Amino acid sequence: MVFMKNGNRLLYNSIMRVQCKRYRYIYLFFPAIACLFVYLILPVHRPTIAEEHLKAGLAGINRQIEHYKVREWKYIVIHHSATKSGNAAEFDKYHRETRHWKNGLGYHFVVGNGNGSGKGEIEIGNRWVKQLSGAHVGINKYNRYGIGICMVGNFNESYPSRAQMASLVVLVQYLQKQYNIPAENILMHKDCKTTECPGDKFPFDYVFAQTL
Repeated sequence: MVFMKNGNRLLYNSIMRVQCKRYRYIYLFFPAIACLFVYLILPVHRPTIAEEHLKAGLAGINRQIEHYKVREWKYIVIHHSATKSGNAAEFDKYHRETRHWKNGLGYHFVVGNGNGSGKGEIEIGNRWVKQLSGAHVGINKYNRYGIGICMVGNFNESYPSRAQMASLVVLVQYLQKQYNIPAENILMHKDCKTTECPGDKFPFDYVFAQTL
C-alpha cells in the first residue's frame, strides 16, 4: 500500500510537472499569439500598398521642385475632407463650381483613403504645381505661407487608415526637411481658427512626435 501511495504520488508529480511546462510555454508565447491574432483580424496597413503610392507621390513632388521655383513656406496645415470618400479632382470641381475659386482645389496635397483614390495615395494639387497660396484655412497668413494637406475622411466619425497615416508622416517629414519648417509650425486646421477640422479622432500627437 505504501508503494502504491508513493507510486501514485510520483505519477501525480510527473503529470503536474508536464502541465506546468505546458502552461509555462503558453504564458511565454501568449503575447506573440495575441499579436498575431490582432494582426489577422484588424485592418492592417500593408506596406507595399503605401510604398507604391509614396514613391509615386514623392517622385511627383521632386519633379515639381525640379521644374518650378518653390516659394517660401513656413507652415504645414493638416485638414480632413469631412467626407467618406473623395479625391483631388472631386474637391477641385467642388471648389471651382460651388466655392467659385478660380484656382480650384484649395489644398496643395490630398491623401486618399481608398474611396475615390488609392489607400494612402498622395495627389498633388494645382496650387502646388503653380506654387500658389492655398485656400484652406480662411486666414491670409496660413493660406499664403501654409502648405495645405487634406486627408480624405471624416475623423469625427472614424480614424484615418494606417496607409493614410504612413503617407502623411512621410510627406510631412519630407516637406519639413525640404523647407526647414519647425515642428511647432506643423498645425491642424483648428489650431489656426475655430473649427473641428481635422476631427476629434485625428491622431495629431502621433504625427507631431514624428517631426521632432
